[in-house]
Amino acid sequence: MSKPPGRHHDRRAFARRILGASVATLLGACAAPTTPATAPTVEPSSAVTLLLWHGWSGVSYQVLSQLAERFNRQSSAGRVILQSVPLAGFGADLQAAARAGSGPHLALIPNTWVGALAASAILLPIDDQIPQIEQNTLLPVALG
Repeated sequence: MSKPPGRHHDRRAFARRILGASVATLLGACAAPTTPATAPTVEPSSAVTLLLWHGWSGVSYQVLSQLAERFNRQSSAGRVILQSVPLAGFGADLQAAARAGSGPHLALIPNTWVGALAASAILLPIDDQIPQIEQNTLLPVALG
Protein backbone atom coordinates (compact mmCIF):
# COMPACT_ATOMS: atom_id res chain seq x y z
CA MET A 1 0.00 0.00 0.00
CA SER A 2 1.48 3.33 -1.02
CA LYS A 3 1.75 6.20 1.39
CA PRO A 4 -0.45 9.22 0.51
CA PRO A 5 1.49 12.36 -0.38
CA GLY A 6 2.22 14.51 2.61
CA ARG A 7 1.68 18.20 3.06
CA HIS A 8 5.32 18.90 2.12
CA HIS A 9 4.91 17.03 -1.17
CA ASP A 10 1.65 18.87 -1.93
CA ARG A 11 3.29 22.26 -1.35
CA ARG A 12 6.25 21.37 -3.55
CA ALA A 13 3.96 20.17 -6.37
CA PHE A 14 1.82 23.29 -6.04
CA ALA A 15 4.91 25.53 -6.10
CA ARG A 16 6.17 23.80 -9.27
CA ARG A 17 2.80 24.30 -10.99
CA ILE A 18 2.64 27.98 -10.00
CA LEU A 19 6.30 28.56 -10.90
CA GLY A 20 5.86 26.86 -14.27
CA ALA A 21 2.68 28.79 -15.04
CA SER A 22 4.21 32.13 -14.00
CA VAL A 23 7.37 31.70 -16.03
CA ALA A 24 5.46 30.27 -18.99
CA THR A 25 3.26 33.37 -18.91
CA LEU A 26 6.32 35.61 -18.71
CA LEU A 27 8.07 33.86 -21.59
CA GLY A 28 4.85 33.56 -23.57
CA ALA A 29 4.41 37.31 -23.34
CA CYS A 30 7.73 37.67 -25.13
CA ALA A 31 6.55 35.68 -28.14
CA ALA A 32 5.51 37.34 -31.36
CA PRO A 33 1.74 37.72 -31.84
CA THR A 34 0.20 34.82 -33.70
CA THR A 35 -2.56 36.64 -35.54
CA PRO A 36 -1.46 37.41 -39.12
CA ALA A 37 -3.09 40.85 -39.16
CA THR A 38 -0.97 42.14 -36.27
CA ALA A 39 2.14 39.98 -36.46
CA PRO A 40 5.17 42.01 -37.53
CA THR A 41 7.46 40.67 -40.19
CA VAL A 42 10.56 39.38 -38.48
CA GLU A 43 13.61 38.52 -40.51
CA PRO A 44 15.72 35.68 -39.06
CA SER A 45 18.65 38.06 -38.64
CA SER A 46 16.52 40.51 -36.64
CA ALA A 47 15.38 38.07 -33.95
CA VAL A 48 15.19 39.68 -30.53
CA THR A 49 17.36 38.32 -27.74
CA LEU A 50 16.25 39.04 -24.19
CA LEU A 51 18.58 38.70 -21.23
CA LEU A 52 16.82 37.45 -18.10
CA TRP A 53 18.60 37.78 -14.77
CA HIS A 54 17.56 35.47 -11.94
CA GLY A 55 18.88 34.21 -8.66
CA TRP A 56 17.14 30.86 -8.72
CA SER A 57 18.68 27.49 -8.05
CA GLY A 58 17.65 23.87 -7.68
CA VAL A 59 14.24 22.80 -8.95
CA SER A 60 13.17 26.39 -9.63
CA TYR A 61 16.17 26.91 -11.91
CA GLN A 62 15.54 23.61 -13.69
CA VAL A 63 11.93 24.60 -14.44
CA LEU A 64 12.98 28.07 -15.60
CA SER A 65 15.70 26.61 -17.81
CA GLN A 66 13.32 24.09 -19.40
CA LEU A 67 10.75 26.80 -20.12
CA ALA A 68 13.37 29.09 -21.66
CA GLU A 69 14.68 26.24 -23.81
CA ARG A 70 11.15 25.39 -24.97
CA PHE A 71 10.45 29.04 -25.78
CA ASN A 72 13.73 29.34 -27.70
CA ARG A 73 12.92 26.22 -29.77
CA GLN A 74 9.40 27.37 -30.58
CA SER A 75 10.05 31.03 -31.29
CA SER A 76 11.62 32.24 -34.49
CA ALA A 77 11.15 35.86 -33.43
CA GLY A 78 13.46 35.78 -30.44
CA ARG A 79 15.17 33.95 -27.68
CA VAL A 80 15.69 34.27 -23.95
CA ILE A 81 19.12 33.91 -22.41
CA LEU A 82 19.21 33.13 -18.71
CA GLN A 83 21.91 34.66 -16.55
CA SER A 84 22.21 33.50 -12.97
CA VAL A 85 23.21 36.28 -10.57
CA PRO A 86 24.01 35.50 -6.92
CA LEU A 87 21.24 36.87 -4.70
CA ALA A 88 23.76 38.35 -2.27
CA GLY A 89 24.75 41.00 -4.80
CA PHE A 90 21.76 40.87 -7.15
CA GLY A 91 20.15 44.15 -6.06
CA ALA A 92 23.38 46.14 -6.17
CA ASP A 93 24.39 44.55 -9.49
CA LEU A 94 20.98 45.33 -10.98
CA GLN A 95 21.16 48.97 -9.86
CA ALA A 96 24.72 49.39 -11.16
CA ALA A 97 23.90 47.78 -14.51
CA ALA A 98 20.73 49.86 -14.94
CA ARG A 99 22.58 53.10 -14.18
CA ALA A 100 25.25 52.13 -16.72
CA GLY A 101 22.53 51.41 -19.29
CA SER A 102 23.45 47.75 -19.53
CA GLY A 103 20.91 46.08 -17.29
CA PRO A 104 18.95 42.97 -18.22
CA HIS A 105 15.76 43.13 -20.26
CA LEU A 106 13.96 41.00 -17.66
CA ALA A 107 14.70 40.22 -14.03
CA LEU A 108 13.01 37.86 -11.61
CA ILE A 109 13.26 39.61 -8.26
CA PRO A 110 11.66 39.23 -4.85
CA ASN A 111 8.62 41.51 -4.53
CA THR A 112 10.15 43.06 -1.41
CA TRP A 113 12.76 44.76 -3.64
CA VAL A 114 10.25 46.64 -5.76
CA GLY A 115 9.89 49.64 -3.41
CA ALA A 116 13.62 50.28 -3.11
CA LEU A 117 14.18 49.84 -6.85
CA ALA A 118 11.32 52.22 -7.62
CA ALA A 119 12.63 54.77 -5.09
CA SER A 120 16.03 54.72 -6.80
CA ALA A 121 14.36 55.08 -10.26
CA ILE A 122 15.58 51.67 -11.42
CA LEU A 123 11.96 50.57 -11.84
CA LEU A 124 9.78 53.21 -13.43
CA PRO A 125 6.09 53.72 -12.63
CA ILE A 126 3.60 52.22 -15.04
CA ASP A 127 0.72 54.46 -13.98
CA ASP A 128 0.52 56.17 -17.37
CA GLN A 129 0.68 52.77 -19.13
CA ILE A 130 -2.58 51.53 -17.56
CA PRO A 131 -5.75 53.44 -18.53
CA GLN A 132 -7.53 55.00 -15.54
CA ILE A 133 -10.63 52.87 -16.09
CA GLU A 134 -8.51 49.72 -15.72
CA GLN A 135 -6.71 51.15 -12.67
CA ASN A 136 -10.09 51.50 -10.97
CA THR A 137 -10.60 47.73 -11.20
CA LEU A 138 -7.25 46.87 -9.61
CA LEU A 139 -6.59 46.52 -5.92
CA PRO A 140 -4.68 49.54 -4.56
CA VAL A 141 -1.88 47.24 -3.39
CA ALA A 142 -1.40 46.00 -6.97
CA LEU A 143 -0.79 49.56 -8.15
CA GLY A 144 1.29 50.45 -5.10
